[in-house]
Amino acid sequence: MTIRKRLNRVLRDIDIVLEVIDARVPEESRLRAIENMAKANDKGLLIIVNKTDLVSPRQAEKIQRELKKEGIDSVLLSTKNRWGKVKLIKKLLSMKKEKPVKAMIIGFPNVGKSSILNYLKGQKSAYTSPRPNFTKAEQLLKIVDKKLYIYDMPGIIVPSSFKRKVLCSSIPLEKIQDKEGASKIILERLTDASFKDFYGLTKEEFFKKYGDKAYEKILKDWYRGKLGLSKQERPMINRFRTLNHPFGQRIKELLSEYKGPMTPREIAYYLYDKIPENVRNIVSVYDFDDYRLLILCRPRSELQLENTAKDLVQGYVKVDEFKLGKRLKVILYKRHRL
Repeated sequence: MTIRKRLNRVLRDIDIVLEVIDARVPEESRLRAIENMAKANDKGLLIIVNKTDLVSPRQAEKIQRELKKEGIDSVLLSTKNRWGKVKLIKKLLSMKKEKPVKAMIIGFPNVGKSSILNYLKGQKSAYTSPRPNFTKAEQLLKIVDKKLYIYDMPGIIVPSSFKRKVLCSSIPLEKIQDKEGASKIILERLTDASFKDFYGLTKEEFFKKYGDKAYEKILKDWYRGKLGLSKQERPMINRFRTLNHPFGQRIKELLSEYKGPMTPREIAYYLYDKIPENVRNIVSVYDFDDYRLLILCRPRSELQLENTAKDLVQGYVKVDEFKLGKRLKVILYKRHRL
């Protein structure tokens, strides 16, 4: 059975198409034909931006903004660093009122579909491999009992240029004859600084050390998700988690329902009992009129948490703040107009 026939058969049985793209090459790894099929069949579409540990938080957030401009919902994910699971499941369950929700996960070979499914289930249900097109047939997996089921689909191979195949890791390494040319395609995407971050060597030092094997190593590391556009050190990972925690969205929902005075003191008392004990070191941002609220939940260090979010209040002036014990701090900013 051809992949198109498989897609059409599964499309009839699902509610949502989950498209997985590679954060390092978001445009090249998109399957617009599949997106169009989802729309033509009146199916929901959600894009998972995977491998976000291989780009900077700023780059990942930019991908989300660009997708939003096209009217496409997306979720940032990293199976390697294990973040994004809760937000993804919540988003899927919210896209259809009646349960269960059925989705299919689709994408280029080697984009990480099976790894995502294993991460969602918390156990190995889909076999994984760095070899492209490892999954050969669709299988339906239970993610949340009686609520969420996902079809794992084979990787989609579309007519593509050699450059696109290399960037998307969709051509088996052993089939690449010109490894030097292929690795140079990857090197074009990397700055000298990011290359040194990953290898601890300049390009000149790297090629001197690995000699004839240098090009093959670059290819293997790109394919296996060990090489990217930005190496996220621990502070960057913490910042990403801090600003993208699912409860940050819940705080925004609570504030949208709030009818009282928009002062830090009143807001702090309103939110105080609504923050679970396990929510710590979270920043949430809420805008109204010319004002921006920064809500710090159980910060381990107030100064550190404020510094983490300082780029979110550029162009704003602090107006007022209120701290309620160790649980909550609310800061009010006003847009600075020249």
